Amino acid sequence: MEEEREVMEFDVLFIGAGVHVAMRSGMLAAETILNSLLSEDFSESALLQYEDALYKSDVGKDLYKSRNFHQAFKKASGGDL
Repeated sequence: MEEEREVMEFDVLFIGAGVHVAMRSGMLAAETILNSLLSEDFSESALLQYEDALYKSDVGKDLYKSRNFHQAFKKASGGDL
């Protein structure tokens, strides 16, 4: 029973992390769109503000830290995933 509870807690944490990333990136995209609508500027440079905001956010920093996880795991296991 205890082992099953630990697995369920892990699943909730793992799934919850993805939801946070999706929600935060959506919020940043909405802010960028709103700014473009208000300024009537839909140029590439105006819309690239989303990318900049994402990378500077807590989500972007977490994604940056985990960017090579798959490659490192592949090297350690010696095979394809």
